[in-house]
Amino acid sequence: MPPAASSHGWTIPRTTPPTHGRSHARPLPRVAAPVFRNAAGHRGFTLVEMVVSIALVGILAAMTATFLRLPIESHLVARQRLALGDGARPALHRLDQELRQALPNSVRVTQVGATVYLEFLAVRAAGRLRAGAGGPPGLCPGGNQLQFGAMDNCFTSLGSLVDGATVVPGQDWVVVNNQGPGFPLDAYLNGNANGPNKSRLTGVLLAAPGPAAEDRIGFTNWTFPAMPASRALHVVSGAVTWECNPALGQLRRYSGYGIRAAQPTPPPGVPAVTAAEVSGCDIRYGANAGGLMDGLVMISLDLSRQVAGDLGREAIHLFAQIPVSTTP
Repeated sequence: MPPAASSHGWTIPRTTPPTHGRSHARPLPRVAAPVFRNAAGHRGFTLVEMVVSIALVGILAAMTATFLRLPIESHLVARQRLALGDGARPALHRLDQELRQALPNSVRVTQVGATVYLEFLAVRAAGRLRAGAGGPPGLCPGGNQLQFGAMDNCFTSLGSLVDGATVVPGQDWVVVNNQGPGFPLDAYLNGNANGPNKSRLTGVLLAAPGPAAEDRIGFTNWTFPAMPASRALHVVSGAVTWECNPALGQLRRYSGYGIRAAQPTPPPGVPAVTAAEVSGCDIRYGANAGGLMDGLVMISLDLSRQVAGDLGREAIHLFAQIPVSTTP
């Protein structure tokens, strides 16, 4: 170190304070942390800022999920219920249509354990009877009017049969004045044979369409007891049974079997499955219920299925009331 000059021209040497064996080092200058900038000069994120940002986003996401969980679960449950009901509604709609077209007073219901059987006679065609003689000559040897209380095998309808082109001779039945189970005129009596108010159809001769059209209906020799006040006639194709079987979880339909005096439970043949996931059912029939002119079939159907995830088991209840004709 150079000597220091005094005001009198003397030179005063500088001395260094003793270090007592320790080296004297100057402190290093403090260097600022580097700040990275992109080409545009914008400052980036530090690690601390990124960690704080991620934590805040996680907290917000957890809060949002709490509020959204119930609406999402409600939406999923609604979709499951809709899908569950859609599987059975077509079957109930078909049953509704078939019951409305069934032979009047032919509905009967039997329950065996938890399984319920609903049976009726399916109508293939229908028309009206002549109240007196007349019509085109020569169609029926004994006259075109159906003879009641006497053996007959031919008559003509008053006007054309509804769906007359669909009848199957040798298989279908002519039924007149059906009063139903518990009455003398019951199409189920005598089973798959003539009587007391039904006879096997042997042939149909359809007339040309027009206001004076009369179709010729032939049947095996039989004596029909009495004309109904409605003068209605029906061509029946056979019996149909709907079976609700909770043990199998199915709603099933039987058809194509012969008419039987006692209701078969179950009927013969292989049924068609019309609905699945059935957990319970109740079917009741009231003839002329509430003093009305029609009977009423009441169907209560329970459906259930296991829902994916932690939503448990979903179940719905379907109820239908179907009016059926009781006018012979």
